[in-house]
Amino acid sequence: MAGMAASQAGAIQSQLAYSRHHEREADRVGMQTLTRAGFDPMAMPDFFQRMLRRKQFANEPPEFLLTHPLTKERIADSRARAARMERPGLDSRQSFYLIRARIRARFFAEAERGVRYFEQRYDGGTSIQEQAGGYGLALALIRAEQFDRAGEVLKQLRSTEPNELWYWLAQGELAAARQDHAAAVKRFHEVLEIMPGNHAASVMLVRNLLRNEQAGEAREVLDERLLDRPRDPYLWQMLADAHGQLDQSARAHRARGEYLFLTGREKQGMEQMSFALNASEDDFSQHSRIASRLKEMRKLHQEAQEF
Repeated sequence: MAGMAASQAGAIQSQLAYSRHHEREADRVGMQTLTRAGFDPMAMPDFFQRMLRRKQFANEPPEFLLTHPLTKERIADSRARAARMERPGLDSRQSFYLIRARIRARFFAEAERGVRYFEQRYDGGTSIQEQAGGYGLALALIRAEQFDRAGEVLKQLRSTEPNELWYWLAQGELAAARQDHAAAVKRFHEVLEIMPGNHAASVMLVRNLLRNEQAGEAREVLDERLLDRPRDPYLWQMLADAHGQLDQSARAHRARGEYLFLTGREKQGMEQMSFALNASEDDFSQHSRIASRLKEMRKLHQEAQEF
């Protein structure tokens, strides 16, 4: 029995060694991809190190029995590989700092903490870092429902950079947070006049059109955006809401089906497409398109099951 167990363990270890060879290859290709995209290659070993610290006290089986162990050897290997690659320079563009501030403001667990964080980084200065701090402060104030103060900060920012897209968008977000969706729609229209097809402004515009019960215009904007992003589930979700407001049952079911299918709920998505097929029997053109898409969904689902 001991010999049989040892043989089985040896076979499993051989399989795991083969798997880890592919894992090292995946790390190598992944690091090359990150570097070509402009990321710092050192970010990968740093992230591995952080993961290792998080799990070092977990009760897990020995590393040689795991299919994807996060070992010090793997970290050292990725760090050595990163050291041989060229590290990109620091991105000094203002948009980089503004987007980073936006992400930080969004992910503070408590809005007030975000306000305190950005208050320490903005005192009305005009440097890139100061402007980013002010932008983050305005967004944090909107989350904290301190709307008047957020408006004052945005006014101050725009006096320095009147044409900055992100400040225009934030003003629209402020209007939406105040439940003044008509003003938000107007603001996002102004942005799109300057930058036609801007995705962020289009999404925010649609969101406020729906809340302002302007589903017809929302549908037109979404139809245009879906030409560029046909696999964006959020666009399909909003399109389903627009068709729902317009009492267009078949189209609403179809859009809902696309949303569910694209977000991994394939059976529910195909069920919605079946509802759309039944509801579109009087429209030959639409019925044919839905039938074709449902057939494609079933084929994709079957292939995924077999894989």
